[in-house]
Amino acid sequence: SVGALTLRQLDAADWDMNVGRPNLALTKHTFVGFKAKGCDACERMAAIYQEVAEQWINTEEPLEMAQIDVSPKTPRVTIKILHKIMGLPRIGFFPCDACATGPIWMKRGRPGE
Repeated sequence: SVGALTLRQLDAADWDMNVGRPNLALTKHTFVGFKAKGCDACERMAAIYQEVAEQWINTEEPLEMAQIDVSPKTPRVTIKILHKIMGLPRIGFFPCDACATGPIWMKRGRPGE
């Protein structure tokens, strides 16, 4: 195995608040893992999310995988509020802009609205 993939870490500047999606989703389908510092469940999910991302590293699929820390008292918390995220961790799938559809949220391992 080659070195571990480093997941892209998003910041508030990487998010288009007008359309409610990461800038990466303009051209690629994008999975985003929402997490917070001090969240044990977020740390457990991060390990699994990292493993899944490593499976995609050598594919031709137009897919990005990233994480964003939406801890309180950070500028990124506004993204959590925008999407009405009540609990963490959370994974959102943001289809590319050409798909013209909103995010799909994962709940307890299943897609949900």
